Amino acid sequence: MDKRTLLRLSLLTLALLSVGAADAQSQCTEQSFVITFSEFAQGTAISSQYSAKGVRFSSGSGYPFISGDGANPTAPVLSGTPQFQGPITATFISPADPATAVATTQLAFEAGYFDEIGSTQVTFLDINNASLGTVSNPGRGINTFTAPKGTHSFTIGATSDAAGFAIDNLRYTIGPSSELTIQSPGKGSTFGLTENTHTRSPDISFTAGGSGATGPVSWTISMEYDTDRTRGLPGLVSSINTNGTATKKLYYQSRGGRARITASTKDDTACPLEYFYVVGGSIPEREITDRLVQLYRQGETPRLLTGIADKESTYRQFSVRTKYDKQALWPVESYDGGSHIGLMQMPSTVQRAWDWQINTQDAADLFREKLRIAAALERRIIQAHRGLRRLTSVERENMALTLYGPAAAAGLNNQYYRAIQLPNGTYDWTINTANNPAGVQYANDVRSRIR
Repeated sequence: MDKRTLLRLSLLTLALLSVGAADAQSQCTEQSFVITFSEFAQGTAISSQYSAKGVRFSSGSGYPFISGDGANPTAPVLSGTPQFQGPITATFISPADPATAVATTQLAFEAGYFDEIGSTQVTFLDINNASLGTVSNPGRGINTFTAPKGTHSFTIGATSDAAGFAIDNLRYTIGPSSELTIQSPGKGSTFGLTENTHTRSPDISFTAGGSGATGPVSWTISMEYDTDRTRGLPGLVSSINTNGTATKKLYYQSRGGRARITASTKDDTACPLEYFYVVGGSIPEREITDRLVQLYRQGETPRLLTGIADKESTYRQFSVRTKYDKQALWPVESYDGGSHIGLMQMPSTVQRAWDWQINTQDAADLFREKLRIAAALERRIIQAHRGLRRLTSVERENMALTLYGPAAAAGLNNQYYRAIQLPNGTYDWTINTANNPAGVQYANDVRSRIR
């Protein structure tokens, strides 16, 4: 197979996928149409020509046709058979699947020209062919008829008007075709992480509705979250089962984002719900401080992690901003689109983004690792400078702070302290503003922000 054949096949596949996506979308959104009957030539018998607009026509045992009408200023019009005397039936169907019956949410049309009041009747039927009501023309001339919500078909027929009638300017909106609906959660619903020390959502109810909500209902809930600059953070797909209109509850622990829902029975598939949201919660500063002090209570400066949190995120796991078109509390991301995240600006993972306790625990572990690295660098520097004293515990913390921050650098001469030789030939430590001023400034800033 040559490359041109492969290209043609690829384009065909893409086109089919695009059509499929469009069909699915059309079944799950309201669509509005206007038909003026000027779309085809006069004399054209009309049956399924308007299927793409979600309607087909009949007239008794035959078909209506497009006709001129000197009494109607917006002609051409649609006339029954025989002309101006035969009934006209309009039946609404899915534009994507003509075999699927649908109901209208709005429907109006004009009819006439009537010489007698009450000479013509219109009957409206729902999707089960049950009557929604019958009305007669309230006046002479051209009248506008408005159908009840939920109309699936209507038939208009003259009872006594010798001049007859025709219809024109049909305007309608077709609702989703599925008889199974997602009742809860509602579209756009927002749930904050308010439970379990601000790491878990409240229970979220999943309930199906509509006449199609019978028997087992299978649900798929797809939760997604990634940083502004996509890093491939994994989503979460959950599957649950309900029965009929029964409710099942689900919560999210250490996770948030936006979620898409699908629900189906053996006979029907609901239009997907896009989207509901799980977002951050407001964490009291007192809780943050207590947590950070507890995590580093054995350190020389027990409150040191509070300074890191203030420096890195101004003491915030979440901040109000717009993401996924939703303004809410979202994880605080680093300036580069989210390589680091949350209260302590740890390397981004889903749990560090949404669980402030995991974020702080990992940060405390990381800082202890930086202390170990600082101690190892200290030993190497001392070995290279005979007689150099050991750092104090606070000084070693400063070394670790530089290693924790964005100016961390390799090399013995790029740390918070470096060794210098004194006039008497001995060595001592000096703050290394010469080789790593940014690292020194970071550590000093942290110290100045301790709470």
